[in-house]
Amino acid sequence: MINPELSKKIIDENIKVHTFEAKVYRQIHPEVYNWYQQLLIRKDLKKIFDLNHYQTVLDVGCGTGNITLKLLRHRPAIDAVDLSQEMLEVLRIELQKVRREKDVRFFKMEIEAFIQDCKKKYDLITMSSVLHHFPDYLRVLQKLCSLLNPRGILYVTHEPCGQYHLLREKGLLKKLLKKIDEELYDLFYHKRIRKISAYYKNLPVRDCSYSDYHYFQGFQEEQVKQELLRSGLKIIQYHPFCSELNFGLSNLFDTIFLKTQSHFQIIAQK
Repeated sequence: MINPELSKKIIDENIKVHTFEAKVYRQIHPEVYNWYQQLLIRKDLKKIFDLNHYQTVLDVGCGTGNITLKLLRHRPAIDAVDLSQEMLEVLRIELQKVRREKDVRFFKMEIEAFIQDCKKKYDLITMSSVLHHFPDYLRVLQKLCSLLNPRGILYVTHEPCGQYHLLREKGLLKKLLKKIDEELYDLFYHKRIRKISAYYKNLPVRDCSYSDYHYFQGFQEEQVKQELLRSGLKIIQYHPFCSELNFGLSNLFDTIFLKTQSHFQIIAQK
């Protein structure tokens, strides 16, 4: 159980960090936006919508639209929730570019406040790299499960595998792959890196040890599975993968050949 003071600190730091990062979020998170990670999400969503044509979707911690924008092709009614107004504004601009702003309702609020006020149920609830940011992620997960319609789907992706960051593989091949990945990223994206570095010079100091509190303390994916089962959901897919490198090819190689499991995704049905 997270005490109230720590909970407030985690929430406040998440607001601060994601407010500062909003304009360059995609550029500074290649581990999320490389082609391999994007392919995994598109494949997962196709699998989900092959099960049923879900009409109502809640995208939790929608950010700049990593999942929201991919949902558009399936044409559900989307509610997008996020703490950061700046993140939501970036998403709004992206939706305006494709003339789909009217297909998404925006909610700038904490997820537990949203759940408390929510009067509807959803066919699909999605989260990408969000759950570990919540002070009490198991409580949030339990409450989100209660918002699902019968046979509704909960999709969670890009969450850290337990204490992986504390137990990183130290093998020679792993070190070599990481070194090559970093060198190639610097070579091909040096202009982007310089631009981002200049942007960051004007930002206040951010404390990611609180905004990513459970990542550093050890995220418990087994407890996530157990909470889903207790809430009456059946896990229909669990997939661990590597998502700590910059390039998609690097992560694909690491996942298949080095069997690195830094992150995971879950599809569960009520």
